[in-house]
Amino acid sequence: MKPLLKIIPVLIPVSAFFFSGTITGQEKKTADTVMANEKQIGEVVVTALGIKRQEKKLGYSVTQLKSEEISTNKTINIQSALAGKVAGLDIGESANGLAGSKRTNLRGISTISPTGTNSPLWVIDGVPVNSSNFGRNNDAGGGIDFGDGLSMFNPDDIESISVLKGNAAAALYGSRASNGVIIITTKSGKKSDKGFRVELSSTLNFSRIKDLTDWQYEYGQGRDGKRPASQQEALVTGYLSWGEKMDGALAPQFDGVLRPYAPVKNNIKNFYSDAVLYSNTLSISRAQDHYNFRFSLGQTDSQDFIDSGLYKKRNASLNAGLKFGIFELDVNSMYVNEPVKNRQNIGGNVRNANYTMTAIPTSVNVFDMQPGFKPDGTELVITESSITNPYYVINKVYEEDSKNRVVNAVALRARPTENIFAQVKVMQDYFTFRRMNYQPQGMNWQPFGGEYTERWNEFHELNYEFTAGYDKKFGEKFGTSFVLGANKRVSTSNAVNLYGTPFVVPDVNTYNNTLNRTTSTSLSETQTNSLFGMAELSYDESLFLTLTGRNDWFSTLPMNNNNYFYPSASLSYVFTDGLKIKSEILRFGKLRASFAQVSGGADPYSLDLSYGIDDVNYNGQVLQSIATTTIPNKNLKPLISSEYEFGGEFQLFKNFLHLDVAYFNKKIRNDIVAINVSNASSYNKAIQNTGNIDNSGLEIMATLRPLTKGVKWNSTFTFSKNWNNVLDLGFGVNSLQIGSAKNDAVTVNVEKGLPYGVIKGAAYKRNENGSIIFDKNGFPMIGDRAAVLGVAFHDKVVGWLNEFNYKNLSLRILIDGKFGGKMYSQTNRWAYANGKHKATLEGRENGIVGVGVKEDGTVNDIVVTPDKLQNYYSVMASIHENFIYDASFIKLRELSLGYTLPSSILANTPVSKATVSLTARNLFYLMNKMENVSPESSVTSSNAQGLENSGYPEFITYGINLNLSF
Repeated sequence: MKPLLKIIPVLIPVSAFFFSGTITGQEKKTADTVMANEKQIGEVVVTALGIKRQEKKLGYSVTQLKSEEISTNKTINIQSALAGKVAGLDIGESANGLAGSKRTNLRGISTISPTGTNSPLWVIDGVPVNSSNFGRNNDAGGGIDFGDGLSMFNPDDIESISVLKGNAAAALYGSRASNGVIIITTKSGKKSDKGFRVELSSTLNFSRIKDLTDWQYEYGQGRDGKRPASQQEALVTGYLSWGEKMDGALAPQFDGVLRPYAPVKNNIKNFYSDAVLYSNTLSISRAQDHYNFRFSLGQTDSQDFIDSGLYKKRNASLNAGLKFGIFELDVNSMYVNEPVKNRQNIGGNVRNANYTMTAIPTSVNVFDMQPGFKPDGTELVITESSITNPYYVINKVYEEDSKNRVVNAVALRARPTENIFAQVKVMQDYFTFRRMNYQPQGMNWQPFGGEYTERWNEFHELNYEFTAGYDKKFGEKFGTSFVLGANKRVSTSNAVNLYGTPFVVPDVNTYNNTLNRTTSTSLSETQTNSLFGMAELSYDESLFLTLTGRNDWFSTLPMNNNNYFYPSASLSYVFTDGLKIKSEILRFGKLRASFAQVSGGADPYSLDLSYGIDDVNYNGQVLQSIATTTIPNKNLKPLISSEYEFGGEFQLFKNFLHLDVAYFNKKIRNDIVAINVSNASSYNKAIQNTGNIDNSGLEIMATLRPLTKGVKWNSTFTFSKNWNNVLDLGFGVNSLQIGSAKNDAVTVNVEKGLPYGVIKGAAYKRNENGSIIFDKNGFPMIGDRAAVLGVAFHDKVVGWLNEFNYKNLSLRILIDGKFGGKMYSQTNRWAYANGKHKATLEGRENGIVGVGVKEDGTVNDIVVTPDKLQNYYSVMASIHENFIYDASFIKLRELSLGYTLPSSILANTPVSKATVSLTARNLFYLMNKMENVSPESSVTSSNAQGLENSGYPEFITYGINLNLSF
């Protein structure tokens, strides 16, 4: 079926109502969101599946954010705007540039599987959307990060974001909500005295690379303590800084030109340009008693840090509602187009310009490498090693990609009486994604003849949902509410892959111009059928019991074991109401508790072997072969996630302090994991129900209001602590690798009895007292080559938001931090080996004596002379323990200063409101224990955290926003 035909069923009702002018209804209250940010007694929120409930009735933790917390300090990806603002939410910022993918975890790690996801379910205007990363890597080998499914959405369209953290909060969403749910409500039509309401939001951002490096600038290019004496020697040592002391004298470089042998300290800043982003959103809306609508158009354009890099985004959004008789009709439609050119490679990759920037000696000026290529178009080679001229990378290596997406929903709701409703809803998430990149002929590294890669993806998901509800009060104290529903989810994904090498005709960089070509296709189809229900019982408007149940039937599991029923129960007791407490010290107090189970199915085609058709045949017969390296499992069962939660919410001291505390414990059983098997079996993995993991945590959110008159000051502190333990991997398996460093024996593993995601590598050989042992040459010895060196994931995440308001001025300051996680830095490892690291200055003149003992147990006194120093630090570089850093940090994340023009100034203008804001993001670290790289420089946004390798440099962003209402 063609893409256009798939969109038509949902777009037809959207178009019909919009262009006929009959969209009517009250101001739209979008389902699946919490409508307010500040806690109010008796506040009504909208929870899972659009069920409106009073906040005090909820027996689980919910946090909601207003639109200004997302759109004031704009980011391309809305996930970045959540950092530090929700207790229990961890946003991972990878070193992948302006529009790269992000990592979002709620309440820690919930699945062991290295190919699985720990991301929550994202719901936009009631539609579950695919938030997957495009082309992410599970190791530090690098490649291109093509962003994720959430960078496409426009922050100016967001009304609020609600975070449902636990199983009880998300249970009605079923198996997809085992990692929590984040619900986005977009803006809708609002009543205005002027009838139509027009709003314009404009943003201009400037981003600049922050150079965090602090290399040694005393010794220049060369080896064995000597500078290059010829062009050939310069090419051989193009990545080595083991030369002489720099003195400014002339020395030959990679192109044979004599240049000063002197330090160059601004190579990174000189290579990268400033990035500029500008965006505009124009909306028109109207709301009357029986109808409302809002239509918006958005535009975002960004110049990347390299001149050839461009990012664009175009958004169109329509929200409309109509009320007629006992019926209400809601329509949501969103279209996004996101074209990008020249996303840069990251990680230890010959096509990564920053990999070159971290390797070249400090006596070489990057400007001298321009334009990166010779008159014949081939690379201007700077070294004989696997390092590419960075200007060749940005001027000749090419990439482009484009995403097109529609998210639609149509809901018809009938309310024949005040206490009965029924609703039918159809939801659609559809996108296409095309990416193309090539390496032309003339690059001085494999494949030498160039290569062409193209991939086309299509994803389409439809959800059909029916819900009905009944609520009734009995007397003055007892109340009941019931909801029953059914859902059918059908998901289809297909892809076409093209690869060709080498190019036949130079400078014709197309697939058809390659000599050896391969084409592959893939198709994945899944379906989940569900029945669910909810019952709420209340007493005296102070005690509330909520029971839910859901049964999912999975198409990806065996017929005899393809479904699971999972219940939830939550209890909320507002004891200040139940006990009739009237006190200024404690104005509001609520205790809550919940227990819930959710489940999950397997990836498609995990039950049987899959086959592919070979390119050749035998005697005219088509040949097939097994197309998978993973052993399937016909006896898979659904994984089970069980969680209990206890918490409380308190308003103290005349609302001076609002405190929300939660403790949870989640147990994952029968996780579906691909375990390692012997390659002698012709397979490398086998799918099993084997993973058991315990995950518990403490979450605190405290809001203080020190000043409430004149200058108003709200201070909100969030804190979360996570305890994680892998209990079992089954079948005698004690370790499972989920990622690895590039060309290095460092891995990220799941280890039985340890927290998820430990970093393993070579450690020093030590004696029983912990002293390092040195060999007869005075070199440190290697002990365990697969020692556990640290845990990659932070176990503590904090945020501190301060908001000040005085008349028309507002100031927001956000500080956030993470603690406990470790990171392996390959950038520093190579800098040790190549002599660029500052630590390698020790011993250059008089040699070095390592601190420790000799093999016989006596104190080490062996001097490593300067002529052996290069070998000494090469051995040091092979001991990975040296490059395990504490990745804890505290950062000034956001700063914004806003001013709203007085209404008296706007009285005789068509403008009803005008606000201008100055913003800054990623300003500086208040604490950073890493060397030369950012603690947020993980090379992947997957589960394989704790690996760093020549990622995109960190950057700071300054901006100005203008918001006008007419």
